[in-house]
Amino acid sequence: MCALIEYRPFRNSDPPFIADIWRGQAPLRGLAQPMSPQLLEECVFAKPYFDRDGLILAMDGEQPVGFVHAGFGPSSDGRQLSRTVGTTCMLMAVSHSQRSAVAAGLVAESERYLRSRGADVLYGGSLAPCNPFYTGLYGGAELPGVLSDDELMQTILRASGYVEHATTVILQRDLVGFRPPVDRRLMKLKRAWTIEAAFDPPAANWWEACVWGQMDRSQFQLFGREGGRPCGEAICYEIKSMAGTWGVTAVGLVKLEIDESCRRQGLGTYLAAEALHQLHVHGAALAEVQMDAANEPLLALCGKLGFEEVERGTLFRKDASGVG
Repeated sequence: MCALIEYRPFRNSDPPFIADIWRGQAPLRGLAQPMSPQLLEECVFAKPYFDRDGLILAMDGEQPVGFVHAGFGPSSDGRQLSRTVGTTCMLMAVSHSQRSAVAAGLVAESERYLRSRGADVLYGGSLAPCNPFYTGLYGGAELPGVLSDDELMQTILRASGYVEHATTVILQRDLVGFRPPVDRRLMKLKRAWTIEAAFDPPAANWWEACVWGQMDRSQFQLFGREGGRPCGEAICYEIKSMAGTWGVTAVGLVKLEIDESCRRQGLGTYLAAEALHQLHVHGAALAEVQMDAANEPLLALCGKLGFEEVERGTLFRKDASGVG
C-alpha cells in the first residue's frame, strides 16, 4: 500500500530535519558535507528574502522524506528582488519507496509557489544572477545549475518538462607548488602593471551583499605603474563550507574582468595567476573556477594556468505556461 505524501511549508522546527536529509544524500563532489542546522541558518535561512512558503517539505506521516526550495533573482540593478523569474534552487529526497514520486511532487509544489508569486519563467537549478540560496554549499565555488552527477534533480526536472538552457564548466587546479607562468610577455606586463590586494571589499549592490555577505572575499585590482583607475579586477573567496567534502582549503575565482581597452595583452592571465599565487601563499591548496561552456577565451586562459575540468552543470528552463 502506497503511503500518502503530504506537502507543507517550512516550520521553525525543521532545520534539523533538513540537515538530516542533506547528510543522507549520496556523495557528490559539489555537495558540502557535513551539513548542520547552523550552516543552513547562516547561508540560507538568514537571507533577507527567505520566504517560508518557498521551502516545502514532503511528509510521510510525521517523517520528512524530502524538500524543495524555490526562490527568485534580483532586479536588473541588483537593488531588490524580482519575482518575474523564479527557480527551483534545491531538491532532495531520502531513500523511500516513492522517492521519484515524492521528488516530482516537490517540483510541482515549487512551480506552484513560483507562479503564485508572479514568475513567468521557471528555472531548474541556480545560476547567477538567479542564485538566491546555497552559494558555497552546492556546486563548489558558485552555483552551476544542476550538477551532472545529481541524478535525482536532473531526472525529475527533465520528466517535469524542463529543457537544457545553459551549460557550466567546472574546473579545478591544485595550488601546491603553484607559480605564475613566466614568459617574455608576462615579464613585460609585470614591469608595466601592478596588482593591489584588498580583503572583504564592499558589495557592489544589495543583491551582491545578500549572496556574498557571509563569505571571506579577496579583491585584486590591476593598475598601470603610472597610477589612475584600475583596469582589471579579480574576486576570490575561501570556500570554507566545502572543506569537509574536499579535505583541503579551497578558493573560488568568481570574477575576472579586464577593461575592453586593455584586453588581448595577456593581462587576464597575469592578474589571475598573481591572485592565485597570493592566495596559495596564504594557505589555499585548491582553486576552482566556473564558466559558461561557450566562453572559449576564459577556457583557454584557465588552460594556460593548469586548470582541468572536473564536472559540468546544467541550468534548466521552463516557461510558467509549462512549455520549455
